[in-house]
Amino acid sequence: MTTEAEERGELADNVIRNRRRLGVAHLVLGVSSGAAYHFGPWGYHPTSLLATLSRDYALAAVLATVGAWIPFVISWRYSVSLLAGSSRASAVFIAWAAVVTIALASIDLNLLALTERPSAIAVSIVVTAALTVAVRICADVAQRV
Repeated sequence: MTTEAEERGELADNVIRNRRRLGVAHLVLGVSSGAAYHFGPWGYHPTSLLATLSRDYALAAVLATVGAWIPFVISWRYSVSLLAGSSRASAVFIAWAAVVTIALASIDLNLLALTERPSAIAVSIVVTAALTVAVRICADVAQRV
């Protein structure tokens, strides 16, 4: 028989575990999205070796990939507040976010053989919207179950 204190402790452990899980998932997905954008055919590529060794190159690479990883920062902030209490909702959301990231990487790496580069801002807005909708749906389903 568990006491009320033990149940509260288990709930707190679950929330902490889910926050960490969501944070790691967003970090991995954001870094992979930024890498796909950077190393894709439309990414930022300096013309000389000296440019790659400078501090300015690192700053330019980070700024060039902001559109790729900022949706994951926004999604992380939103998902931690809504999904931290439910392991199932967190797991479903992470799977959904992985699918969105794979779709984004296929655009960034031009696996769809697009003739023109899609607007980075438009792609970023669509990814942010897709992740935000996924968080909301997972949170609503978790509340009903």
